[in-house]
Amino acid sequence: MKKTILTLAALLAFAPWTLAQSNNTHAGMQHNTGDNVRITSGPDVVNTTDNSATIRWKTDDLASTNVKYGTDPSNMSQTRKQSGGARDHNVVLSDLQPSTTYYFAIMTNDGDVRQQGQFTTKGTAANNNPSSNSTVANNSASVTTGGDNIQITMGPELRNFNGSTATLYWQTDKVAANDVRYGTDPNNLSQRAFERGGSREHTAELSNLQPGQTYYFEILRRNGSERRNGSFTLPSNVSANAAMTRGQYASIPVQMSDGTVYNNGSQTGSVNSSGPVQIVGGPTVQSVSDTQAIVSWNTNVPSSSTVRFGQSWLALNQQAQAPWGAQHTVTISGLKPNTKYFFRVESAQAENTGQQARSQFGTFQTGAPGQSAQAPR
Repeated sequence: MKKTILTLAALLAFAPWTLAQSNNTHAGMQHNTGDNVRITSGPDVVNTTDNSATIRWKTDDLASTNVKYGTDPSNMSQTRKQSGGARDHNVVLSDLQPSTTYYFAIMTNDGDVRQQGQFTTKGTAANNNPSSNSTVANNSASVTTGGDNIQITMGPELRNFNGSTATLYWQTDKVAANDVRYGTDPNNLSQRAFERGGSREHTAELSNLQPGQTYYFEILRRNGSERRNGSFTLPSNVSANAAMTRGQYASIPVQMSDGTVYNNGSQTGSVNSSGPVQIVGGPTVQSVSDTQAIVSWNTNVPSSSTVRFGQSWLALNQQAQAPWGAQHTVTISGLKPNTKYFFRVESAQAENTGQQARSQFGTFQTGAPGQSAQAPR
């Protein structure tokens, strides 16, 4: 009996040291991997206006009040943080953009994400209903739909290119945002053309353009999601561009991601944008001067740009080329004035693969000596 009592006493003396060691280990794990604090209510997004919103939530223990947010869920670069800790959390996000979807994350002191969600600010013609802002399970709150029922009824088409600027024009069946992202890298559309408000007839003024470059663009909804996307290739001949601004130069073809091509206000082709190369628009002689002509066409996939030409369709012994792309614009130089030329265009995906598309024969007539570039008669 005495031995048993001594054994129990030893265990009781050892227990506090064991418990302390266990708690110390647990505290270390908390610091590295998060904490045991739980959100018991929310997060709720309330009091949403054109340029602000309030995020509220409750926790079962004292915790930091720290929110990261932004328009890119992969790069929430803005932060709102309150000093100290609380159980009832209330954060006001200000300086927001109207009719824009924002993503947010509630953070721990250690920089871990506790919960995350999204909301859309109010704005002209925005379809936001404050009463619909409710908590959603699985770490999201106030989820909004990514699309709408608005349809593009015309275009898009490119107008008024003058060497460095152009206008992207389209129409919708309802009032929608005038918002376009664009750039030369389809994975990094770093430029933006945006006008406040909304309309049914849309114009986006694209600036800092470079002749001869292929540009990619996205037409955006009010919540920042993509409505449609496409690309276009600008003519490389700047002297001919000046004539276009006077209405003497044909519009630049715009090819959408689904293969649809819009040229001069009309749809000129629609094919699968993969597989063997096909000519889906053109060729079109856009302008002719006394010694020069510009020919354009579109293909369903990026490919080479070659025009073979000569004074007889049996002897197309000269050629002109332009950079690889899906929208092709080739300038033919060194022509004779007052001369009829025959031509055909060719596009290939790779050399010696047999994947080549050729057009029918076409013709154009150069002008009198000294004649400036103009649309062919």
